[in-house]
Amino acid sequence: MSGELFGALAAILAPHVFIYLVVGVVLGLIVGALPGLTATMAMIILLPVTYSLPTLESIQLLMGVFVAGITAGSITAIAIGIPGTPASAATVLDGHKLTLMGRSGEAISLMFLLNLIGNVLGALVCIMVAPQLAVFALKFGPPEYALLALIGMSLVISLSNTSLLKGLTAGAIGMAIALVGVDPMTGGARFNMGVSDLAGGIGYGAVMIGLFGLAEVLSGIGAKQSDVFTAARKADVEAASLTHLRRAAAHLWPLRWTIMRSAPIGIFIGALPGLGSDIAAWLGYDMSKRFAKKPEEFGKGSLEGLAGCEVAKSAEDGGAIIPTVTFGIPGDSQTVVILGALMLHGVRPGPMLFQQHSLVVWSIFAALLVAPFVTAALGLLTVRPTVWLVSRPTHLLYPAVVMFCIVGAFAYSNTVFDVWMMLAFGALGIAMKLLDYPIVPLVLTYILTPLMESEFRRGLMLVHNNPLEFFTRPVFVILLIVGVVAFLSASNVFSRVSVKPPD
Repeated sequence: MSGELFGALAAILAPHVFIYLVVGVVLGLIVGALPGLTATMAMIILLPVTYSLPTLESIQLLMGVFVAGITAGSITAIAIGIPGTPASAATVLDGHKLTLMGRSGEAISLMFLLNLIGNVLGALVCIMVAPQLAVFALKFGPPEYALLALIGMSLVISLSNTSLLKGLTAGAIGMAIALVGVDPMTGGARFNMGVSDLAGGIGYGAVMIGLFGLAEVLSGIGAKQSDVFTAARKADVEAASLTHLRRAAAHLWPLRWTIMRSAPIGIFIGALPGLGSDIAAWLGYDMSKRFAKKPEEFGKGSLEGLAGCEVAKSAEDGGAIIPTVTFGIPGDSQTVVILGALMLHGVRPGPMLFQQHSLVVWSIFAALLVAPFVTAALGLLTVRPTVWLVSRPTHLLYPAVVMFCIVGAFAYSNTVFDVWMMLAFGALGIAMKLLDYPIVPLVLTYILTPLMESEFRRGLMLVHNNPLEFFTRPVFVILLIVGVVAFLSASNVFSRVSVKPPD
């Protein structure tokens, strides 16, 4: 294991590869700090760019955005009280209070250190757990893969932030979209309504760019930018200095127990498909408050509150990678894009990934270790320029983002039809946002349905169309028990805390 990791570290630190990781980090810092834009959107827009890049370089580019984009949202959350990403909403409660107390440089420095620690802890757990899970997953047959996909979809749908009915509806829409095209067993056309352009199914690029890219931009056009501009103009944000860094580092030891409690929460939430870093952050904040000696200080500039949410949301990155590379089931919306990038390069995530594409999977683990250090270094040097940048009217960026969405959708298949499909899914995404329907269940069921359908039908062929024989397979039974326990545990934990920011 250590030899493969060191080999991957050497590979990604080669100048011609490392530069892509740095570029990804820079883009992640910018996009993550801009309210209304997300790391997922940036990764989606960059995905067509990765076509012309080698696999290793393209993955490093996306991993840089992935790690830095989640971290950067806390810069504006602390500096001006407006989260750059949903995952940083909990940071506003105590982080911005520290800025109002004249401690912005110290708070931002501490935030970067906490994210560095959380990311590294999540990466270490991922490195230790994922290869062992892959060995176990090699014993999987078609019934086990079908069950795994079903468990992933059920977790995503049932743990949606909105009602169960809306989660089920979104999941059903995603499943219906996935069924359009070609029957995986017979090769016959189905549900294409006689449209020749749909003979191969609805393209991944059109769905992802429309829902995560265009819908975000169009829904943000009507959002008020004056609050961001005014807050940024009034904010007295200090540039992070060595003095601030020393003061922040001095807080780490007193916060050690908060860090050690929050990291497992983030890793656990990341490993559950579809939850994401925003839920991890609120759960980490809630857990920190429950164990705090002075819970009354939370919301008034508590360092424990800041540590609880920051460590949990950053540790989620490593947790989300575990099911992505081991089973081919993305842990959150960002790993959906990473999964798509791997598939576009002919690399199918799953237990065979460790044998067939060892360097690729270990380069992902290596990026989880290296990217946080690059993010912290660049982030600490660019605090003031970043805050100045977010004070610019965000709507000036929207035309460029829309153009990238259109070009990206066309690049997937070089057909105008995919552009129209992308526009249609952008409209669907806006409608779902307005009606408070979750988008993640739709996307993940769209991705997992082909796996579940094909493996289930292959499994039926193995047992002569008698599904009861599945229960005679020990691995199937073990996986079923683990899935039920994970579902019940996650539901219980999730119900303990609201993931919505307070008014």
